[in-house]
Amino acid sequence: MKRTFLLGAVVFALIFAGCGGGDHGPAIIVTDIVSEGGANDGDITLSGGTYSIVTSDQSPNTVVVDFQSPTAETRGFLTFSLASIPVDAAIQRATVYLPIFDVTPMSGSSSVTLFPDMVEFPPLNPAWSQATMQSVFSTPFILQHPGFSVLFPEDIAATVPFDATDAVIEANRPPALATLQIRLMSGGGLVAIDDLYDAATQTGAPVLRVEYF
Repeated sequence: MKRTFLLGAVVFALIFAGCGGGDHGPAIIVTDIVSEGGANDGDITLSGGTYSIVTSDQSPNTVVVDFQSPTAETRGFLTFSLASIPVDAAIQRATVYLPIFDVTPMSGSSSVTLFPDMVEFPPLNPAWSQATMQSVFSTPFILQHPGFSVLFPEDIAATVPFDATDAVIEANRPPALATLQIRLMSGGGLVAIDDLYDAATQTGAPVLRVEYF
């Protein structure tokens, strides 16, 4: 099921005063978009030559990113609707916020480095053939982003951001994509990301924040 929410149930504009003469700059609109969940979020695991899929609506409602060896790896996939972002928007900043459920670094390390790619993929299906799972697992990236660290134990039950400005600009370039889709890969160790949105607390799932005018 598609889940697009605005945190606090609002889209709000921040107007910054210009310098001199009381002029004002453009109104910056800040929109928070919750990941779509269900089959649009999830993870694909390669273990001993066999692929498997878990979607975010399956217990424990997380997206896992893990790397133990070249034959033991899990890649996470997230989808954010861009329907609320005008095609002619001037994107100023975009940030993805990940609510961290668990972090398990490799032996001797205190953190896990995650690498986000902008990709395109269909809704995940655990009934896919092995060939289809492999194809989506290894789908070519549109854009690569620098890695960022998730710390143990500090980031457990915390929210970790990473910059997605270039990806949103690319996705919103005409003809604009309907969604921004991100694949997350681990440089070594495991990170589990909460992905079950709680409308009452407005927490529990990844959020894309887009700032534009």
